[in-house]
Amino acid sequence: MKSKIDKLFKAGFEIGKYARGVTILSGVLASLGCLHLPKPISVSGDGRYIAMRVKGDGEVIMNKEENSRFIILDGLTNNVQDFPDTFDMSFWLSNSASKIAFASDVDKDEDTDIVILNNGKLENIISDAAYPCLSLNGGWLAYSKRIGDGKDITSKIMIKNLKTKEEFNLGIEGLVTGFSPDNKYLSYLTSNESIALASLAGTNIDSFDGDEFKRHKYFLGTYCFVDKKNKIIASIQPSKGIGFPSLYPKWVNNDQLVFQTTTKNSEDGEIFLVNKNGGIEPITSNNLEESIPQIGKDGKLYFLVPKEVYAEKENLNSKQNKVTKDFLYVSEKTNLGWKERNLGINAEFFTVAGDNIYYMTELGDSRNLYSVSLKSLDNRNPQPINLNEKLKRK
Repeated sequence: MKSKIDKLFKAGFEIGKYARGVTILSGVLASLGCLHLPKPISVSGDGRYIAMRVKGDGEVIMNKEENSRFIILDGLTNNVQDFPDTFDMSFWLSNSASKIAFASDVDKDEDTDIVILNNGKLENIISDAAYPCLSLNGGWLAYSKRIGDGKDITSKIMIKNLKTKEEFNLGIEGLVTGFSPDNKYLSYLTSNESIALASLAGTNIDSFDGDEFKRHKYFLGTYCFVDKKNKIIASIQPSKGIGFPSLYPKWVNNDQLVFQTTTKNSEDGEIFLVNKNGGIEPITSNNLEESIPQIGKDGKLYFLVPKEVYAEKENLNSKQNKVTKDFLYVSEKTNLGWKERNLGINAEFFTVAGDNIYYMTELGDSRNLYSVSLKSLDNRNPQPINLNEKLKRK
């Protein structure tokens, strides 16, 4: 039986089937553990630029929406670059300072295509492909190429030079998660055990005993562009009801990635760091069901805690105390290990970029995007700035 994540992988190649209406699409994604389209917001490899879709009034789009446009927001200056477009269906965004790549059903044949925009202009369309990932400078694109149809759909990870148009098949079945900041490695997820076993041969990774290998169904790997070798460095088992962004591992620096998985002793997801050799460092062990783990340029871990878990932790009745959104937490490494605290910020979704955290929360009938500097959080004096006015169509 295919897992929810496997189904989501496959659905990514036929997203047009679910694009006929917001209700249908939302229902499909909800059944797969997603509250919004996978990767509705992305951050460039240097952690500075954010890509997203917004409506004319500046409200950020998390689902299918017509009459909207792409923007790139500078995480250092909060300057906005507009990308006028006519693509009303997009997901799995990836961006550099001036390019945006995303998945869409361009020719309305129900199969997924990858679209690349460069400074607001159409640069390329790749058919029957999904899960794009741009390199730091936007010169290379990694993506999953669809192989087969129906229940027999598989994928191969491809690399494309966007200048020369040359393509290279890495021979790996899976889903790209990102280039390392120095562009020497590519990380990916695979559920193919034969790939995992082959790349584990000859390695000595403590985290892979027999029981763990059987229990975990997804494997995080890296491909090195220097020696052309791939290696499995961690196994991942999502917790129940996990949203897709939480499964998605992210590069922290040229050596480490941060990811979430359940453990032998707990069905709640915990957060870990793993290096390119498979060395794993646990960050959390608190049963808080953290989601969307990200590490900022300040070296601190940021994550969301579900409102129900927060209410239980604080002995609150979530309805009586109007706990309607998840809470943003920070965890800092100390001599005694990682120490976490509640930032007191309610958020639906967030990302870290540049010197700021950007988070979304509802105000009245609209979703508002706020920025708050990492420095003010460190001083415990957050001063959020509402960016919706800046994001309005000029």
